[in-house]
Amino acid sequence: MRKFKMSLDEYARTNNQPKLLDEYADTNTNSPSEIGCNSTVTVTWICAHGHTETESVQKRIRRGYCSVCGPKSSGSFAQLHPDMLKYWSKKNTVSPYEIPPNYSQPVLWECPEGHSWERKITIQLSVKSCPLCKSSLFVQLPDLLDEWDAEANKGIDPNSVYAYSNTAYMWKCKNGHSYSATPAQLMRRSYRCPVCESFGYLFPDAAAEWNYDKNEAKTPFDFTANSQKNAWFICAECGSEYTSKIANRARRKSSKCPCCSK
Repeated sequence: MRKFKMSLDEYARTNNQPKLLDEYADTNTNSPSEIGCNSTVTVTWICAHGHTETESVQKRIRRGYCSVCGPKSSGSFAQLHPDMLKYWSKKNTVSPYEIPPNYSQPVLWECPEGHSWERKITIQLSVKSCPLCKSSLFVQLPDLLDEWDAEANKGIDPNSVYAYSNTAYMWKCKNGHSYSATPAQLMRRSYRCPVCESFGYLFPDAAAEWNYDKNEAKTPFDFTANSQKNAWFICAECGSEYTSKIANRARRKSSKCPCCSK
């Protein structure tokens, strides 16, 4: 015996909502004419895009559309944005074909370079690219990866290093020098290894006159060859102590100090 005032079938026809009948699955126990429009019994719905949902007739009528397709019945995230599927991570517990573009929870993304990040779909759609590829140090300076000291930086994924990070990492140049530098420093300056570019390495004869007692614990390897810093030296010819800008000492061809010249 009928226990409801209006069936789903009557409601859909009276309110010109044939989509409710189209999406009401044939596998349901009761037909649309055998279930009330206010029924709280959970039934199956299949939209035009093939999304299957289970909810009561009352809830379906209240919302009026497939939750994946959205109010415009346009389709899932995957159907509307197939170009973004290349970034969709397999680690996600939901399918891009089962959620709408305005899905509110953050999801995982991965780029072809192996970078991974978490972000809401709406934000990713506005950016459309990998945030790490744009700011990754080794994307900006790929040849620098040859100097990455994997042993000293053990446990750190080089793909996670940002181009302008102020965190210091260890590096080893082609000449075997180990040095510490931040990515920000390496992005800004024209050289890599500070030892290779140092006054001490490039001008060993001049650096041999370095006065370690008077240079405040600094070494000739702490300055570049074009440094305008004044430093103390001890002449190899006469033993006199004298001061000179490091750049000037590097350029000087003669072994004679100012005292020798006089």
